[in-house]
Amino acid sequence: MNTSIERIAMHYEVLPEIFRDLQRDLNNEMAGFLLGCVFSVEGNLWLYIGDSCPATDYTSTHTGVRINPRSFLDLDKKLINYQRNYICVGWYHSHPFNSDFVHPSSVDEQTMLQSFSSFYHVSLIVDPISCCKDIWKVQDNTIVNVRNMISLVLSRNGIKGRT
Repeated sequence: MNTSIERIAMHYEVLPEIFRDLQRDLNNEMAGFLLGCVFSVEGNLWLYIGDSCPATDYTSTHTGVRINPRSFLDLDKKLINYQRNYICVGWYHSHPFNSDFVHPSSVDEQTMLQSFSSFYHVSLIVDPISCCKDIWKVQDNTIVNVRNMISLVLSRNGIKGRT
C-alpha cells in the first residue's frame, strides 16, 4: 500500500478553534496538537484533521515554544476518552509576528524531523495577528509545504473546498 498522503481534509471548525486558542497570547508562541485519522479513498491515502488539542503545559517566548511532557500526558488522556479512533496527526503553533508569510524556523524544522516525521504528520503554523497560516510536513527527510493538498470539510461527510 502507498504510504504517502495524497490529500488532507480538515473539519471546518478546527481552524477557528486553533485561532481562538492562539489568540489568547499574542506576545508569545503557543502550541497544540492536531487530532484525526488516515483513511484510504480508491487506494489513495487521505489525512483527516478532525479536532485540535491545545498544549496544557509549555514554555514560550515571542520566538519559540517548547511543549512540556505533561501536555503529552493530557493529550493521551484526551485520545483515550475520545469517542472516535483519532490519533495525533501533527501539531500546530503560532508565529505572532503580524506577517503574511509563515515558514518553519530552524527549531520548527528540527521538531518536525525529530517528533512529527511519520508519513501522516503535519505541522500547521499560524500567525494569530495577521490570520495567515500554512501547513508543512516531512517528506524524504525534507520539510515541504503541503497547502495545495488541503480541503475544508463542511460536515463529517462532505468536502467544501480549499482553505
